[in-house]
Amino acid sequence: MKKSLFLIFMLCLTTAVQSKKEKDPIPNNGLVMYFDPFTNSKTGPMYERVTRKSIQTYDPATGTLGFYKREEGGCFDSDEWGFMLDSCLMVDTDLKLPSKNAQMTIMLTVHKDNEGTTPGPIALMRIGQPDSLWYIPITVKKNRMIYIEGRQTPDDSVMVKSRWHYEIESSGKSTIFILIDQKTGQHSIYMEDAASVFYNDRLSQLPEMPNRLLFLQQENTLIHRFAFWNRLLTEKEIHHYYTADRSKEYAEKHPLPTPTPIVDNADEADGVFMHGWGWGRWGCTIGLSLLIIIWFVRRIRNIRTHYAFSGSPLIIIGGIIGTAYLQYNLDFDIENIWIYNTINILAYYFISFRADPLYTIRKPGGVAGVFSVIGAVMSMLAEIIDSIPTTTWEITYINRDTGEKTKKTETHMNLIVLVFWLIVISFAVAVVIVLSEVIFYILPLITVCKFVINYLKERKLFKEAEQQVRLAD
Repeated sequence: MKKSLFLIFMLCLTTAVQSKKEKDPIPNNGLVMYFDPFTNSKTGPMYERVTRKSIQTYDPATGTLGFYKREEGGCFDSDEWGFMLDSCLMVDTDLKLPSKNAQMTIMLTVHKDNEGTTPGPIALMRIGQPDSLWYIPITVKKNRMIYIEGRQTPDDSVMVKSRWHYEIESSGKSTIFILIDQKTGQHSIYMEDAASVFYNDRLSQLPEMPNRLLFLQQENTLIHRFAFWNRLLTEKEIHHYYTADRSKEYAEKHPLPTPTPIVDNADEADGVFMHGWGWGRWGCTIGLSLLIIIWFVRRIRNIRTHYAFSGSPLIIIGGIIGTAYLQYNLDFDIENIWIYNTINILAYYFISFRADPLYTIRKPGGVAGVFSVIGAVMSMLAEIIDSIPTTTWEITYINRDTGEKTKKTETHMNLIVLVFWLIVISFAVAVVIVLSEVIFYILPLITVCKFVINYLKERKLFKEAEQQVRLAD
């Protein structure tokens, strides 16, 4: 009986350990520190699980550590666990690097929404050192960019700079592995969909071996997860981390990318100047720009002809709301998305003005139509507010010191009706936002259709106008 219970206990323990390994694919061999808020929620989001220490603030001017109070996601969503880099931070733990020929691996999951040019977000240093002696292996910036500097081969004498485009994971977070071999100066940077290799011996040239990892202050930057090993992780270990929660078939189809040597001033994003611009968005932008040019040429040719707005103010409003949503959500990972957004709106607006020689169009112009729709919506809201039943209360206030009584009349809306209309209005706003997103995504198609329809109608109207002139003569 005891033997059976022991076997059952060992089986459960083995299953739990195996489940833990599958859930958290972090190799323990050589692991010096590891911050993971999801597995340490009971001890607090600032707790580092290997050293059993908390993340602290660091003052570069005095070299002192202090208590870090913030435990929230800051400007990010409340479910974004991690710590904001609103000040310099570190875990007061030695990196355990044996010598100047040491090897190390840094894993960093960062959520960044800042255009700033500050370096980092991590640096290797010693407490008390000036920042001129800190070593910053990479710089992570908004729009999915990693900036690096080094040599193509160990024997090169010229340092080159490059920026690399990386893939964004869910919620805008991205995990980056940095492997540094101080003996050779080789740096290997792994992202889920790209990798780079370069040589930089600045770390080994420092007067003293760095023994701390510092998180530099950066606006709107969240460190979601990080780890440090005093060895180089294998490609198999890194690949396992990226694919641990995926299927076996996915892991086989998505091998770890081979590091490509750094190239001077290279923009490694499939040769695209603006990052995140697929050929579909390029095609839409170029095509709509050509339609605008064609419209202007025809408008100049028909300079004496009356033109009137034949489009829909609702589509313009939907497009504006949709582009605002797209700009807010995709500006993080698509450079200069505002160019596409602006061309999209302007194309529909201009092309909606159609030649109207017979003055058959009676609707207001584009801007006037938009304001008329907004005015109608505001009038509707005012009518809804006026329709809510109210109750008048007469309240007597007594001054405790003088005993003087003051009567005031207060008007209160019916709470049930007010809540009902708030629910209806909230639902209507949500529907408008969803429809606006749909409208903006299909706005290029709407614009092309509008261009063709207006062209056919203009030809017909010009023929009718010519016939009327002939009859008048």
